Amino acid sequence: MLGAWDSWDAPAARAAGESGRVLMSSLATLITVTVAVLPWLLVGLPLFLWLRKRYRLRKARRAQAAR
Repeated sequence: MLGAWDSWDAPAARAAGESGRVLMSSLATLITVTVAVLPWLLVGLPLFLWLRKRYRLRKARRAQAAR
């Protein structure tokens, strides 16, 4: 007599059984990446916006001087 995992559909049954584990593992990875990136965004985004503002002001001043 065949066991539950010895039938012809065993690979599909195993995949279905492990899908929850894979989903939770993916969610855990997403949380880890978010927690790792968030502090850098809190520092990097304001810095980027400040540098972009300075660049645009400098570009506008050069355009004014060229007239």
